[in-house]
Amino acid sequence: MTPEEFDGLALFGQLGAAQRATLAQTLRPRDLDPGDVLFVQGDVADGCYLVLDGAIGVEAEIPGHGIERLATLRRGDLFGEVALLDGGLRSATCAAGPDGARVAELARADFDDLFAAGNPLAHAVMDIVLDRLAQRLRDATQRLVEVAAE
Repeated sequence: MTPEEFDGLALFGQLGAAQRATLAQTLRPRDLDPGDVLFVQGDVADGCYLVLDGAIGVEAEIPGHGIERLATLRRGDLFGEVALLDGGLRSATCAAGPDGARVAELARADFDDLFAAGNPLAHAVMDIVLDRLAQRLRDATQRLVEVAAE
C-alpha cells in the first residue's frame, strides 16, 4: 500500500507523514468480490479493517428476530477495531457489497508488535479506536434513553 491511499480519509487526518508511511507498510490490502464474507459472527477477532473502496455490509443474528442488517460501511470506515483490544469473538458478520470492496487489514499481531516497540503509530491508532468506542457507547446510551422513553 501507499500513504496516498489514505488521502481524504478523515480517520487518519491527524497522522504525520512518518506514521502514514508506517501504516501503509503495516496494513494488508484485500480485494473482495461481491458477497465475499470477510468474517462471520462468532469468529475469533484477529484484526480490524478499513474500507478503501466499495461497501461492506454488517449483519448480526439477533435472538428472536433473525438476521438483521446493522450497517453498510463505505470508504474511510473502520470496523472490527475491538479486536485490537481484546481478540474476543466477532459480534457481527461482514461481507462485501454488491459491487465488491477493497479493504485494508491491520492484524492484531502486527498492531501488538508496533505497540510493544513503542511505535507512536500504535498510540495514535489506539487513540482513534478509543475515541470511536467512546462515541459508540455514548450513542448506545442515548438510544437506550430514547427507547426507555417510548
